[in-house]
Amino acid sequence: MTHRALLVLTIASLAAFPRFSQAQFADRSASGASAEFSTPAPDTWAPTVEKRFFAGLSGGINLIHYHTASFSAQNLQPTVITAQDGSGTSILIGASYQFPISDSYQNFFVFETYYDSKSASFNTDSPKNNVPVSFAGESQTGNLSSTLKARLSYLLLCLGYKYSFIAAPMPSGPSIQVAASLGIKMAGTFDKEVIISGTSSSGQAESQTETTSVAIDGAKTFRFGFRGELGYDIPLSEWFVISPIVGYDLPLTRVDNSDRDWTASSFYSALVVHLRFVLD
Repeated sequence: MTHRALLVLTIASLAAFPRFSQAQFADRSASGASAEFSTPAPDTWAPTVEKRFFAGLSGGINLIHYHTASFSAQNLQPTVITAQDGSGTSILIGASYQFPISDSYQNFFVFETYYDSKSASFNTDSPKNNVPVSFAGESQTGNLSSTLKARLSYLLLCLGYKYSFIAAPMPSGPSIQVAASLGIKMAGTFDKEVIISGTSSSGQAESQTETTSVAIDGAKTFRFGFRGELGYDIPLSEWFVISPIVGYDLPLTRVDNSDRDWTASSFYSALVVHLRFVLD
């Protein structure tokens, strides 16, 4: 009788064990999944960077350098004046937007847009004296000088990255920035001036000036480049930052499709004033 009772209890226990184990495993799985895969509260995983950005205006100058092959600066006279390379100073004005991507305000995504003037003068081999010229409707020997300037400007769009060397509550201290740029041509003309001096039919010494303005033949609509700059951020308050910057604009494309092989690069210097904006 005792053995039979033990046998019945053993069979009953074996039958009940799978159900108990299945329920226990389900509970453990549910609790484990909850502990391991449950989504944490937003304040435990959301980025701690405050939703703020900096927007401002900038203004400065371009120190422009033209690199070209030798080409004719004017074709109105029998004597050819050639031009090669060039330089000049022009303006740079625009807007700058910086989006911090770290708590320490050391890493920024940067978007900039500029009116970027690349206007400058070419170097010519004038004046030329005692050369064949066309003067007062006659071919004679005289003096010839010529200037050639390019009025060239772009709407410049830049995307880049800025790194500040000092961690601070506001952008502070030295920084370095690199950016890719796309320029969309706004103006592209050659301004030519030719001064001829000679002797008129009456025997008097006279001079005349011929001025023309023509579109740059073969000028490209788009200009691609790379910009690198150094800056220094000076916070004036928790809302304002001023930043003097210096940089170099390296062209990746030529100005036109002609055999002039013309590129326009520049060193630039500017002052940027940023205002901090905080988003809700």
